[in-house]
Amino acid sequence: AKATGCVRLLLVEGARPEIRSPLGYDAAELALQAGDRQGLSLILERCLAARSQVCEPGKVWFRSVSEGLVDPLRVLIARGFDIETARPDGRRALAIAAERNRIAVVRPLLAAGAEVGARDDYGRQALHVAAAAGATRVLEALLAAGAPVDAPVESGEAADGWTPLLLAAASGKAD
Repeated sequence: AKATGCVRLLLVEGARPEIRSPLGYDAAELALQAGDRQGLSLILERCLAARSQVCEPGKVWFRSVSEGLVDPLRVLIARGFDIETARPDGRRALAIAAERNRIAVVRPLLAAGAEVGARDDYGRQALHVAAAAGATRVLEALLAAGAPVDAPVESGEAADGWTPLLLAAASGKAD
């Protein structure tokens, strides 16, 4: 909490969170690396309020999803970050959270209106990756949100036709 107090004071005094370290990191990335969730939230608030083009909330977004950090996601969602932003391979936050069995991330994404039927560049939905990962609680949440239980993968490749059940059976994984 000491770092959070320092971050808060420096931001109040006008510190610019978009300035990068000599290694190229901005304050949000460094707070995320340090595990300072409160400091990160304060930095994100300032960055987004200033509509800075230098701060890169997408980096924080995807890293927070991958690591299961809910606080930064809530700040970004509250500030209007596009929750359907995709990585270059078409994967969205919901599918990444499903793949990593991050139910604490999946719930606020669904509450914010994440599209359960969105497909990545491989034709997979979040339900497919959750089933392949053996993420039972994530599967339950996705199904409760209306994900189609028998939706096939639609990739135009050899994976076409695989349903979540087939993927779960083939993976041998369970949480």
